[in-house]
Amino acid sequence: MFEVITFDLWNTIFVNKSYTIERLQFLTQYLKNKKLSMSTTSLKTAFKSSFDLPERNYEENEHIYTKDRISKMFDLLNIYLENEEKQGIKDKFEEFMLRNPPQLKKGVKQILEDLKSDYKIGLISNTGITHGE
Repeated sequence: MFEVITFDLWNTIFVNKSYTIERLQFLTQYLKNKKLSMSTTSLKTAFKSSFDLPERNYEENEHIYTKDRISKMFDLLNIYLENEEKQGIKDKFEEFMLRNPPQLKKGVKQILEDLKSDYKIGLISNTGITHGE
């Protein structure tokens, strides 16, 4: 007899949602405010190569943290930022999701309601770009 059922959070409970457009718009304005200009193509390319990484290096079981992705992106752009600046960008990237969270997949709420009286329910998720908090 099963006592616990676990679900993966992304694309099982929540519909996958991209915040790439908002994040790129933020980065464009951020760089403009710092009087740094570059082509939209260069920024998109650096963002894509830094953020479209596999979530984990399965051989080493390593998660690639958002701050590391931000560092890689700015390294590719040959831009030096202080740690506090990188932290601020990371916080802003995470804020986009908190202000506009993804939707539950159709039927999920009812399924969880039906299961909760008979089973403990666990959610399992790596965090991608947005921190698990």
